[in-house]
Amino acid sequence: MEFEPAIPGRRLAISAGAAALLAPLNSTMVAVALPAIRDEFNVGVVAVSWLVTSYLVAVAITQPVGGRLGDAIGSLAVLRIGLLGMAVCSVAAALSPSFELLVVTRSLQGVAAALLIPSATAYLRKSVAVQNLPGVLGTNGAMISAGAALGPVAGGLILAVGGWHWLFLLNLPAVVAVWLLLLPLPADGGRGIRTFRIDPASLAALITAFTGLALLGSALRSGTTVFPAVSLGLIVAGIAAYAWLFRAAGQAVVDLNLFRAPAFTRSGAMTAVSNLVMYTILVAMPVYLRDERGVGAGAIGALLFAMSATSVMAAPAGGRVATRFGIRAGLVSGSGVLIFATAGVLAVVAAGGTYSLALPLALVGIGMGLAGAAQQSSGLAAWPAAMAGSAAGTLSFMRYVGSVAGASLLAAVLGREPGAGEFEALLAILACAALANGALALWGPGSRSPAGEQLARSPA
Repeated sequence: MEFEPAIPGRRLAISAGAAALLAPLNSTMVAVALPAIRDEFNVGVVAVSWLVTSYLVAVAITQPVGGRLGDAIGSLAVLRIGLLGMAVCSVAAALSPSFELLVVTRSLQGVAAALLIPSATAYLRKSVAVQNLPGVLGTNGAMISAGAALGPVAGGLILAVGGWHWLFLLNLPAVVAVWLLLLPLPADGGRGIRTFRIDPASLAALITAFTGLALLGSALRSGTTVFPAVSLGLIVAGIAAYAWLFRAAGQAVVDLNLFRAPAFTRSGAMTAVSNLVMYTILVAMPVYLRDERGVGAGAIGALLFAMSATSVMAAPAGGRVATRFGIRAGLVSGSGVLIFATAGVLAVVAAGGTYSLALPLALVGIGMGLAGAAQQSSGLAAWPAAMAGSAAGTLSFMRYVGSVAGASLLAAVLGREPGAGEFEALLAILACAALANGALALWGPGSRSPAGEQLARSPA
């Protein structure tokens, strides 16, 4: 049941979104410092990449847990726990005397970040009437996109005047600022801490499957049969073990019963596929522009900023489209633009273009922004507000499924020394994925509002 804080919806979304943006901010901000960290600890490229991989995997597998914790004790309480954890882990990371300890603290930072995004989204689901949800989630999505966009800029500025340690310490004033923004918000109710359970066995199965997925792309390029077999074995074993555990106990870290609702299944699938497309383009384009076209870092940053900036600007508009014309309109408009955009990126790369990538990259951001609010609103409204944490955590989990799968796809197709042909092959795959995403937008419930998709049932 929704409650109505005496705070305007947009201000509410900005306050909650300010907490959620810390997760993508810390993902993209630290990526800029990888060369400096590699030099200081004298480690290789593969080793230093674990600072990114460990964070992504930690965020992915912990988000459903964070969402369920919010259902138990209240999403606002979990937001505050996440902020405190982010502050402590950031200080520990900045003071790490060894690379191994830095990877550990970075992973723990990912756990803290994983409490923020689903809790912010769940709080909005609980506190806003369902018919107003797309507009509020559009603003919240713009905040999250802004965090991802500002990360490389903030990281570059900090590295210009100080060491990589200051990237982590920047979280301290950010946490204080967000904490102050959350102070006026009323607490939301929970079902009680006794309702919160974590199944260690299913968590281990999830970690096993994600580890295999993260390693698969590199394994396929290793030139051996053992490494791919091990990676595929981890994926199959993890999924099979998770399915068996869930069937035996009826519950696990990710509540598979949520996918009984067609609207939720569609939202989860579109979240995974669209993020696979966006994340892979985001990572692949700097390599293409530098290696194939000889473009400098500044110009690459400007081209990628076009994608991030348009996503920020389009997200509120996507919320208004979904509110006025219905969920289907928001999904179809966003996925349609994404299809056109990925085809445009492929066409420019095939023609050997450089700065003409600005337009299709900007359209990628617009497509993601337009569809985001409709995707989340449809999935969240498929289940009662009391389950908002579980639903939000699982949808956020699906976002990182797409990101990790995209990283693996990129490694499998591009390899160590990619040429123009490999980039074209990768983008052709992404164009097909965008088409599949568009087909998903046409499938499932077609109600004119998220309220029309809400179900009056709970998972067994």
